[in-house]
Amino acid sequence: MPITEVLKDPEALTMTVIADFTATRQRLWEAYTDPRQIEKFWGPEGWPATFTRHDVFPGGRSITS
Repeated sequence: MPITEVLKDPEALTMTVIADFTATRQRLWEAYTDPRQIEKFWGPEGWPATFTRHDVFPGGRSITS
């Protein structure tokens, strides 16, 4: 993922990652909102993450096992 900037706000407990992709918005949204797809690129190679919860709304939570 070509990350161009990371903005952290410890007081608000937020982190914003800005990156440039060659994929369409639709494809990125599908990859991010489908837990089975996000597992494929979340974390370093060799360290798979299985999501037991992945909410895509403000205040939502993502939980891996």
